[in-house]
Amino acid sequence: MVCKSSNSFGGKLKPDKVEEFKKKAAEKAEKKSEIAGFLVKYEFKGASISFIPPNSVIIIMKDEASQEDVKNLLNELLE
Repeated sequence: MVCKSSNSFGGKLKPDKVEEFKKKAAEKAEKKSEIAGFLVKYEFKGASISFIPPNSVIIIMKDEASQEDVKNLLNELLE
């Protein structure tokens, strides 16, 4: 968890999941912005997901959430 008051969570993708994450995010999530390929922001199921290469992810949940909720969201995105 990055910041409980803002429902922010951060983590690192396993190296073998980075390409899968980028592909699935492009297919399932709405791309909100991209800054020179460095920072890509998506929206998925009400959550804001930021991808920072090479493998960092920051997720801001719309409502109060637990780490389990975030794991479930990522699993759903990667299905």
